[in-house]
Amino acid sequence: MSVISELRLTVSRTLNLGNYENVKIEVGAVVGKDSDDDTPEKMRDRLLDEVGQLVEEAIKDHVPKRRSRINED
Repeated sequence: MSVISELRLTVSRTLNLGNYENVKIEVGAVVGKDSDDDTPEKMRDRLLDEVGQLVEEAIKDHVPKRRSRINED
């Protein structure tokens, strides 16, 4: 089983003068090989699952809802 030793998440938000808001999410990872049975494909798949969950949480927490009445419930 591969070992994910580090996951880095960086979120930056900028506001432009035209009232536009941009959110940039960056993720970095370090994976180590724990046994000889680990293949690059297995390690990549596990890492992509972990990173996908991390990005989904970051989007929920940091990406603003649009200021449109269409999205209001």
